[in-house]
Amino acid sequence: MKTIGIVGKGGSGKTTTAINLACALGLMNKKVTLIDLHMTTSHLAVEFGVIPQTTINDHVVNGDRLEDALHPQYNMFMIPSSLGMFGHEHVNLSKIKQNVKETFDDFDFAILDSAPGLGKEAIGALGASDEVIIVVNPTVASIADAIKLKHAAVRAGANPIGIVVNRHVNKWFEVPVDQISDLVELPILASIKNDEDFLKSQAARTPMVFYDRHKSEDFFKLAATVAGTEYRKGLFQSLLPHHNH
Repeated sequence: MKTIGIVGKGGSGKTTTAINLACALGLMNKKVTLIDLHMTTSHLAVEFGVIPQTTINDHVVNGDRLEDALHPQYNMFMIPSSLGMFGHEHVNLSKIKQNVKETFDDFDFAILDSAPGLGKEAIGALGASDEVIIVVNPTVASIADAIKLKHAAVRAGANPIGIVVNRHVNKWFEVPVDQISDLVELPILASIKNDEDFLKSQAARTPMVFYDRHKSEDFFKLAATVAGTEYRKGLFQSLLPHHNH
């Protein structure tokens, strides 16, 4: 199994990317667990409208079995963090990679939703990742953070495979997508336009790949890259049932 860390500046859209990547991989018949490694201010459970009884905090702090924190969601499994501050002062992710690989050796992927920036939790997520995807907004500040994250990933032993440019609107004041690739020196894996339907899908507690298939092509392109399979435009049309909202 392979661990994929989703990292980036705060507010870049890491969690949305992680959720939709996990579900897109699930629709490609991959067995996936999505793990919230943002333990101090967790988001995954909130995004799915779940109040979890068992979380990754129980594993990290108390040594509880990691598989006991699995929560089925759509076509994959989620491991949330605590909605409270339980164990935040004892966060130690040094053994997460080994524990995830041993516990879920029959899974294809573990998608790790990292804490933002380069704090203790984020560095722990990098160390737990085989490969890293950096989520970037088309701003100078976000790009500067992406460059730092790329170098930090390499130092942590993870392979930064590329960038997801998120929330771009194709306006003159943005850094052009191709320039972002040149500046960070990584390929663009997906380019996600800013769209209010993302807010609607969040309100509906429905990942975008299920909420609006026509605006989700880039997530399937990203999933195909991660899975090492050939991408065909329109692939999602054969994978997704019709969904009216």
